[in-house]
Amino acid sequence: MNPFELEYLVQEVEFYNLPEEYDVPPVRVDLCEPNGRLDDYLNKNWRAELPVPIPRMVVDGQLWMTLTPMELQSNWVAIERAHGAVVIAGLGLGYTALRMAAKREVDSVLVVELEQGVIDFFRARFSDRPEFARITLVQGDARKVVPALGGADFVFVDIY
Repeated sequence: MNPFELEYLVQEVEFYNLPEEYDVPPVRVDLCEPNGRLDDYLNKNWRAELPVPIPRMVVDGQLWMTLTPMELQSNWVAIERAHGAVVIAGLGLGYTALRMAAKREVDSVLVVELEQGVIDFFRARFSDRPEFARITLVQGDARKVVPALGGADFVFVDIY
């Protein structure tokens, strides 16, 4: 499916399937209907609304991540290319980790996340999913942890 079409957004929000809102300070995750301009990845798109509410993560009162079309599109190539032992720097909502762990070509996904509250959210909401069994979560600074790992088949840095 084309990640630049709204059907892809709907499919991926359904795949993510946020079981319920989460509010354990400093992390809050809910569904939202963003307003304002919603561009695509590397492409202006003047859409002002989306066909479904999307997951939104707020940490310490600051917007941390949403599953907007731009977010999904910017992860698409990495998800398609992921194989073998995967390392991800940055967990966010955990969408990319779940998507990569769902692939037959991926043996394992190790995610390094700085914020313990983000890890706690992911465990609380997604530990019952089959993909979770192939995901290992490590709390720490990815700039220090990832180089010390000794290698992987695919590394995706998703921190900014």
